[in-house]
Amino acid sequence: MSVYPAMFMHALSTGLRADGVCQTPYIGYGENNHIRTYPEILNTIKSIDNNRVNIFNFRVIEKGSKPRIIKVNLSAWKSVCELYYPYYAERRAKYKKINPNGNPDHYFFLTKKGIPVTPSMVSSATNYAKGKLNNFKWS
Repeated sequence: MSVYPAMFMHALSTGLRADGVCQTPYIGYGENNHIRTYPEILNTIKSIDNNRVNIFNFRVIEKGSKPRIIKVNLSAWKSVCELYYPYYAERRAKYKKINPNGNPDHYFFLTKKGIPVTPSMVSSATNYAKGKLNNFKWS
């Protein structure tokens, strides 16, 4: 399973650009310290007046170093995690092997080789997919 369909789902559900999607952590830190995979994130999000929260905030820096706070729907995050997380442990192990001093918690989206996905990799994958569609009329 390629990482790009999960990234695409995440981008569609949040409005994030490629830069923002690539910043999605496995375990958040700083202002994003509540971010975890589903269902672990349910333990880090505080309920409001005993009502279950349906969204969580994700602070990203995109497009000209502008910080944005994105509202992420928990149902959409659950779908992304269910699609991609079964492949994550193997990719995380590969990341640790090639980056023994790196922190794999900073990256949720990793390639089959354990390399963090970058915006240029997303662009290449998008152009590849577009090329496979040949004469599709884009608008």
